[in-house]
Amino acid sequence: MKRSIAAIVPHSFGSHDACADHEWCRFKLEKDYKRKSLPHCKDLADDFLKKDLEDLMGKYTTPAMCRKLAELQSTNSVENMNQLIARKAPKSMHFSGSESLDYRVSAAATQKNEGSSYICTVNETHKMTPGKVTAKRFQGIDRKRG
Repeated sequence: MKRSIAAIVPHSFGSHDACADHEWCRFKLEKDYKRKSLPHCKDLADDFLKKDLEDLMGKYTTPAMCRKLAELQSTNSVENMNQLIARKAPKSMHFSGSESLDYRVSAAATQKNEGSSYICTVNETHKMTPGKVTAKRFQGIDRKRG
């Protein structure tokens, strides 16, 4: 993943040496490929823009960020919250007609604020045993999150 992200900026500026292992590079497949999304179908050329983009994309090549992206976690806290809500209350299901939506959104908010181990706390509060495997699993998830 790190190599793929690192290849994006050079690729945009016409250097495809880093694209060797990447299927998304159309220039490797079609030598006469023209960019349709850029003015005059030409590669980007401004050196200052290239430096700024390299600095920006460099943030996404750190080991921690690559792990986060590989686990399909969002890099934006609002997007992350929306993703949590979507997991608890998918749009394909109709939860808005009942109190179920309130509970699901509350569960997402609690997970965002307290971590996944909130489930163990809820179980203990209601005199239910969360189980050792469940507790261990959520501790591992929360440790990665931290």
